[in-house]
Amino acid sequence: MRNSQNMRSVLLSESSATTLTGSVDTQGFRFARIAFTSASTGAPTTNCKLEQSDDNSTWEAIRGIVLSTDYTLSTATNASTRPKVIWDVNLAGRKRYLKATIEHATSGRCQLNALLLDPIDGITTVAETGAANYVIS
Repeated sequence: MRNSQNMRSVLLSESSATTLTGSVDTQGFRFARIAFTSASTGAPTTNCKLEQSDDNSTWEAIRGIVLSTDYTLSTATNASTRPKVIWDVNLAGRKRYLKATIEHATSGRCQLNALLLDPIDGITTVAETGAANYVIS
């Protein structure tokens, strides 16, 4: 098995705004990594959350990933060369959709990305990777 064949990358949101929100359908995957990156050195604020839903419209917080209850954000100014926040989520027992919301203290080019990993069935086509092109060697 090639691990590179068994993931899907999804751009949830990209903007220069200070708040980004995006959702992803996780059906068929066992693990998700949500990453927020920014060209600004400012830190994320306390309005950051990860939620789940059965229908992509009614959302509830994911227990174990509740800000100020389960983890604390660094409020220090941090480098623009590394992700500001990474959430790793085991999808076993979770609802189908995940939604991430990030609020950043300063504007700058930002991205909110999801990597869906460990599919129930192996990924073998361009459509399954979620990419425009799929190259394997």
